[in-house]
Amino acid sequence: MKDNHTPGQEQKFFSYDHENGPEFHSTAKEAKKRADEALDNDREYAYEGWAEEVEQICWGKILGQVVETERRPVKPEDGLCGFDEYVDYQLSDTHAVECAESDLLGE
Repeated sequence: MKDNHTPGQEQKFFSYDHENGPEFHSTAKEAKKRADEALDNDREYAYEGWAEEVEQICWGKILGQVVETERRPVKPEDGLCGFDEYVDYQLSDTHAVECAESDLLGE
């Protein structure tokens, strides 16, 4: 998985194609450009017949992602043998989900 965003900037967009898998981007322009490049790449080989996966090429806005919520030394009651740290994660909505959640989730 490629991470094309600038360090320190939120990863707000993604692109996906069957050759490279998901890639993350800081802007919609970058994500759309990458999806266009993937389509152009498939087009170069279309004389042999389009790849079945061509319709999987896409780009979009990330509405949620996993974030670290806790990191601490392991306590005996955790029951974790062989680990020094307890780490936990949760799925968190991005800022964009507030605008789209009712439409996407049917609420």
